[in-house]
Amino acid sequence: MLSFSNLYHPQTDGQTEVLNRCLEMYLCLFMRDEPRYWSKFLPLAEFWYNTSFHNSLGMTPFEALYGRCPPSITGYTEGSTAIVSLVTTLTQRARVLSIIKANLLRAQHRMTQHAKSRHQDMSFVEGD
Repeated sequence: MLSFSNLYHPQTDGQTEVLNRCLEMYLCLFMRDEPRYWSKFLPLAEFWYNTSFHNSLGMTPFEALYGRCPPSITGYTEGSTAIVSLVTTLTQRARVLSIIKANLLRAQHRMTQHAKSRHQDMSFVEGD
């Protein structure tokens, strides 16, 4: 049976719920320092989602759709273009990517600390 989601009730569709939750989490991490500009970065959020590995697919949505690995984001070298709007966009993207890397490292550190705080060494003897 096909289930359609309603414009005002996305919870009726599990896929929509998952995507909305992922997008919300991504934007919270992504735009932590500049929340007013979240809409400018939706294309990067879409790229992230479509190029992230999905356990249910066993691949990225991009690979499922196009049958090949997604392109990687290339680095920006200052002076490589004379188009002012492109320079601005690439500079912003580079800045945001560095913020994301820092946020991910912080999150990884917090997860490591949490795991270490809950870890207990256990010893077993034969017959336990």
